[in-house]
Amino acid sequence: MEPESKSQPEFIKLDDLPGAFSFEEGYTRPNWQAIYQTIKRKAVGALDLEAAWNEVARQWLKHLSSDLGLEYRLEESGRFMLLTSLGQKTAGETLAFAERTLDLRRGIVQ
Repeated sequence: MEPESKSQPEFIKLDDLPGAFSFEEGYTRPNWQAIYQTIKRKAVGALDLEAAWNEVARQWLKHLSSDLGLEYRLEESGRFMLLTSLGQKTAGETLAFAERTLDLRRGIVQ
């Protein structure tokens, strides 16, 4: 698993984007249209788009973690993000399972 904290967002910092989030029924909800427009202006190529959307997902999940309470945290692997209250070992095993499953799926499709 990768450490929870990543460097500051390179493409979009949602807390600085007016209207990026609303708070409804106890949870933070993204304004996808505003976020999409900002990413469209800032991202240059396909790799930038992937990185930008990963930043958005990470920031949203951190907000949801706060909404859900102290027992929730964001854990990451190379290709997955997991918002969890599971113990560290179980969260790691869950992410490892997701990684293996994706690898297997890709192997079957190819």
